Amino acid sequence: KKAGYSTSFLFGGQLSYGNIKAYMMHNGFDQLREGSDLEGYPEGRLGIHDEYILEEFQKSTGKMKQPFFSSVFTSSTHSPYDYPDKKEVFHSEHEENDYVNSVNYFDRKLKVFLDNVKKEPWYKNTLFVFVSDHSHRTPMGYERTHPLYRRIPLIFWGELIPAEWKGRKLHRISSQVDLAATLLGMIKLDAADFHWSKNLFNSGTPEFA
Repeated sequence: KKAGYSTSFLFGGQLSYGNIKAYMMHNGFDQLREGSDLEGYPEGRLGIHDEYILEEFQKSTGKMKQPFFSSVFTSSTHSPYDYPDKKEVFHSEHEENDYVNSVNYFDRKLKVFLDNVKKEPWYKNTLFVFVSDHSHRTPMGYERTHPLYRRIPLIFWGELIPAEWKGRKLHRISSQVDLAATLLGMIKLDAADFHWSKNLFNSGTPEFA
């Protein structure tokens, strides 16, 4: 806020889930909205389906004062994997087959969202961050102690990323905690308050999660 950023957090379910509301209020977000604040969007068992919450996210973000730090929490890829017109694109006998198809659904709707936001005036000046809140055993059936069970996606995407960094992969042990120092480092803001967070672009930081 001291740097002039307006902030928002959008969730298609209930913010009481996982105590998200208290966490976000404690961190001083300007705007918190959940499924009960929205009308007219189709819902599943966990809340508004991803394609519609992404649609709302685009609308609401476009109304925010720039610069902004705007977040959306999707839910279709979380058990019970509830999404519209459930189609089995992939088939296996594994118990997590529904998970794979829910990810396919989200992936397709994310593509629509990204194609749509390319038309927004704020698009070229926006860094998009995709990160999962937790891992999953997937149809590979990883045990909880297996390192691959703990892997989650973290993707930085957008036109403002320098050409020399596009397509690069960092193979370092890290976690969601590291987002704070990494993002603040990108915009030259102090990250000292985040004691356990490390800048992923600093090769001198120790690897831990």
